[in-house]
Amino acid sequence: MKTHHCYPIRSFLIGFVYDLWIQQLTLRKSLDEKKGLTIYLSGGHIVSMVVNEITTDAITGRNQNHDAIVVQTTQIVAAAM
Repeated sequence: MKTHHCYPIRSFLIGFVYDLWIQQLTLRKSLDEKKGLTIYLSGGHIVSMVVNEITTDAITGRNQNHDAIVVQTTQIVAAAM
């Protein structure tokens, strides 16, 4: 009888949830402190902005060039402050 362990899947899911949590903390910090952050999107685009609003599927912000920027949260690869 073969025993199957799900440890690699569990560690992957824990890492994935942790990454999402850290990303949300960074976005929330930009919103609370009104500090700019850099968002890296899938496809290689980089957006620098200050977050004004966070919803379940998008974040809204602004920068020096644009009054309103809307980014889908599913497209965000990383966020740095």
